[in-house]
Amino acid sequence: QTSRNALASLLKKMAIDHPYHTICQLLALANGDRVKDKQRSRSSFVVDMDKKLAAENLLKELSSFHGALIRQMKQMVEIYIRLAELETRKEDTNKKISLPREFRSICQLELAKVPVVTATIPVDPNCRYEEGTFPHFSGLVDSITIMNGINAPKVIQCIGSDGNRYRQLAKSGNDDLRQDAVMEQFFSLVNMFLQNHRDTSERRLRIRTYNVGMNAINLHFS
Repeated sequence: QTSRNALASLLKKMAIDHPYHTICQLLALANGDRVKDKQRSRSSFVVDMDKKLAAENLLKELSSFHGALIRQMKQMVEIYIRLAELETRKEDTNKKISLPREFRSICQLELAKVPVVTATIPVDPNCRYEEGTFPHFSGLVDSITIMNGINAPKVIQCIGSDGNRYRQLAKSGNDDLRQDAVMEQFFSLVNMFLQNHRDTSERRLRIRTYNVGMNAINLHFS
């Protein structure tokens, strides 16, 4: 119990000081039991309810520090979950299709406190994350591309406040991207070493990386 309390205190401190690097992960844990009915019956689906409840309680505590940010992040997470779970037809594979009518209002939704979810935000040792120093979520392009795969991943274009379009891949199902996320962190460290070494820096050697995020335990975007 002591170690659990210590971990909870550490996570709370991290979320207060570095909300853009922690709250999305907490929301993923809080959404841990959010899956389609047909997946819920599979033996591979196991929810750690202790983690889910702990994440929910921590988010409630954090609402007094980052209430507006958490509310907007929940909106963004809901958008990506709905898109990832969007039912598609086989004949739409590898095609660009328009979003259904119920998604049209989302395309114009602006979340001024929420950064583009796949953008890289450097960790600030001084814990100062001013709005306007990163591109925030300003909507979605009103069409998506359905990729080939069992879970029909969708290519989405998020519009940032800087006017750029950020290409993202949303998927749901049994694919577990947590290992992918760990490997991307490792590749980022490798890039730091390559950048700090004179020879490799002059040759501009680097590994191309992408950001992996989670909206729920089995819903991902990258």
